[in-house]
Amino acid sequence: GERGVIPSFFAGPYVAARIGMGSTVNGREVGVPSFLAHSFDLGMMAGIALAVKTGAGRLHCELRYSHGLSNFLEDPWYDGHPESTTIKTRSLALLFGYSLPLGKKGNQ
Repeated sequence: GERGVIPSFFAGPYVAARIGMGSTVNGREVGVPSFLAHSFDLGMMAGIALAVKTGAGRLHCELRYSHGLSNFLEDPWYDGHPESTTIKTRSLALLFGYSLPLGKKGNQ
């Protein structure tokens, strides 16, 4: 098969689940009650990716931006913040990976 770089663009919604939470104050870990933040986050993401066919699979490189739309803070009053306080997630990620095809068609 032909070797080459395959560029792509993607965009769409995401749902994320909180699997942990923590805070550090003056270099010391401080416990954060889990009820302060919602368990799920809704948002939009967009990015670009490159895939290169290598042997049986493909080597991938992806740059992704995620923009949370929901307020992650469940109860601003608990910590003395005004009701209008919001926490929204934002992230920029650079990902690398290798994929192998499943099924009989192979890596086309």
